[in-house]
Amino acid sequence: MISLSFLHLKDNTGLSVHLRTSITTDLVMAPPAIPFSSNLLYLLFDFFKIFKLINLDHKVVFNYTVRNCLISSFLTILKLNNKKNIYFIAGLGRSFKQNSIISKFIVRIVAHASRINESELVVLNNRDNDIFKYYGANPIKINSEGLNLNLFKFTKRKKTQNKFRIVFLGRVIEEKGIFDVLKLADSFINDPNVQIDIFGDTSETPIKFLKSSKMYINLKIHGFTKDPLNEIINSDLVILPSKLNEGLPRIMLESFAVGRICVAYNIPGCSDIYSFTDYQTNFLADSCEEFIQICKNIYLSNEDTYNNAALNLNNSVTVNHDLKTINKYLINQLKF
Repeated sequence: MISLSFLHLKDNTGLSVHLRTSITTDLVMAPPAIPFSSNLLYLLFDFFKIFKLINLDHKVVFNYTVRNCLISSFLTILKLNNKKNIYFIAGLGRSFKQNSIISKFIVRIVAHASRINESELVVLNNRDNDIFKYYGANPIKINSEGLNLNLFKFTKRKKTQNKFRIVFLGRVIEEKGIFDVLKLADSFINDPNVQIDIFGDTSETPIKFLKSSKMYINLKIHGFTKDPLNEIINSDLVILPSKLNEGLPRIMLESFAVGRICVAYNIPGCSDIYSFTDYQTNFLADSCEEFIQICKNIYLSNEDTYNNAALNLNNSVTVNHDLKTINKYLINQLKF
């Protein structure tokens, strides 16, 4: 039985814990992820804490999140981490900018470390796969982190007070496209049958957005929700208006799994998930105007058209994103 040290764990629906129950006897969990922009003293403290965890009695170190992968990579290159490492890149996301020297440096470091001590690198989307290959790595590409399908069942739409309910779930920040949500609300301002609900942390929400949102009676900000799945099930449409690169947005997979269409921009991560469906570009936009029009088209579509799409999206998750199947494939690919 292989013993791994896990640096950051997902909840019990995620790949990390499923891997743990399949091939490990014990593990160690790193401190919560600290953004790169945080106080350098905290980052330094985190560096030493991870160094301490790595040197416990484990044969393999599983690094999750870009931050943990980067720190472990530095330790490996400095010969302070002599164990086999699995670098799991759930998504470079907004931390990688094509023309950024810092971004290229991060990728180079992780790519180089992945070739030391028989270590391995796991990625989820095609863009990240291509980037790491360019810098000399040989990543293992998997479809997604997977979903525990026992927790996500197809459900028919519920008509909530005879309104078409559009839901946004995520951090309520500019990078996630919240100002496009205002434009969407404006486009439906004269239609009393459409309601837009926003769920997510508002601690970093721009004041300008909060003030502007009060102008729209069809838009409501609810703040953080403990049960995002329930909000998806009780929606007619889920929107993901981020124009930045997403790793592989879990909210989209969850929406598909319960039979809800998710409209997003045609960016890495979102396009990867839709590539497994028959609707590869139908619900992906290249501009805000197109984003709004796609939402309107779905609103005006008949029940059969919607249900056909919903069933196809649900089937794509069942076939391609089942947690057990992905876990089995990954275990077979990793060399223990």
